Amino acid sequence: MAAALACRLTPVASCFAVSHLRASVLAARCFSDKAWLEKRMNLDSMGGRDRYAMSQHRQGVLPALAQLGEISLEQKDTVHEILGCATKRQWQEAMELFRTLKDPGLHAQVATLMALSKGFKEDWAWNLFREIPPPKPLPAFNLMITMLSRGRKIEQVEDLLLEMKSACLEPNAVTYTTTMTAYGTAGDAGAAVRVLEEMEAKGLTLTEVEFGTAIAACGKSADHPRAAALLAKMESLAVEPHIGHLTSVMLACSHHKHSEVASEVWADIHRRGLRPDVVSYTCFASCFSGPGALEKVLGLKAEMISVGLRPHAYFYGELLRIVREDGNSEAFASIVQDMEREGVERNSRVDLRIRQHQRDLERGQQSHSSGGFGAAPAVAHAAAVEAPSMAPLAQPSLLPAGWQSAPDPTSGQHYYWQEHNPTGSVTWERPA
Repeated sequence: MAAALACRLTPVASCFAVSHLRASVLAARCFSDKAWLEKRMNLDSMGGRDRYAMSQHRQGVLPALAQLGEISLEQKDTVHEILGCATKRQWQEAMELFRTLKDPGLHAQVATLMALSKGFKEDWAWNLFREIPPPKPLPAFNLMITMLSRGRKIEQVEDLLLEMKSACLEPNAVTYTTTMTAYGTAGDAGAAVRVLEEMEAKGLTLTEVEFGTAIAACGKSADHPRAAALLAKMESLAVEPHIGHLTSVMLACSHHKHSEVASEVWADIHRRGLRPDVVSYTCFASCFSGPGALEKVLGLKAEMISVGLRPHAYFYGELLRIVREDGNSEAFASIVQDMEREGVERNSRVDLRIRQHQRDLERGQQSHSSGGFGAAPAVAHAAAVEAPSMAPLAQPSLLPAGWQSAPDPTSGQHYYWQEHNPTGSVTWERPA
């Protein structure tokens, strides 16, 4: 009986109730670890966002090395090298260093697990996690939960939380924040807020990190009322909001394109004397749709440039979304040309917009095709959007062997492709 009581967690553990987590599975949508890592690395490369990077604060809370006992002198230098690789998300290099150790200790295992989890190498991370002898330390659980929460692996998060409970491990601030992140990626803002409330009930200090994680969960769940309420609670507890918190409140308006509410948040940012960054501008742009949206977002782009900020691929992705919704192929081409002219590298979001545009062109061609011109193939992202503005051209009478042609339904200009490589050979110039 005494042992059972010793293993009984505090009421805070109710935030990890199986029912909440399983309910979140129903709300989860498809999620790409690669896309998240791409976004994370994009943020890492941006100057001035160190204060807002929750992962940095979480690592500061991690008692990873300090509470794992003594580290052997012969492995100390290697462990520090592995940690350096983990910080840079260099999981391959970390594994190479790990393999040089004849009998890796707990410090080396946790450091390598950090590198694998940051690199989203789930299979490898699971294998290493299972190799850590019991009792597994809390930092190892936290690293796994952090990785899985980003990928909406809710059931696996649940399994780890239950394993923690069976091992009599009490969750700490890192466990709570990563669990809030899991709820947020699953679209369950209510559960994320309950976690925060239970942290407060336990007497844990709520800092900008905990509030930021909860508000971000509300933003991802499109729950503006809860996000705004948390912002107000922050201030009531004398926790100063920064631009990251206000950006998350604005994000809650994005899904349903509540641009008027987002504009109020944007005005609040300026009233507070906060300086918007590229992420804030992009988030605000994501709240616009329909008539006047393009003009508004182009105005934001001009404002960004005027204050010394360079629009990144995610901002351009919002521009492409807007002009695609408007069916404006000419503007679509112009925006992609602008990206290339400014040297902005495309990301997966931009590539998605372009593929969507390609399908729009195909459907338009199918509905307008005549005289034997069949449906156009998928238009290559590097060529189809670069059509210069020009008058419709007549269909050429002869083409070299192996070439096909079809008119762009918007401009009337013909584009060309090789039959053996339709998506890699599209061009607006008639082949000789």
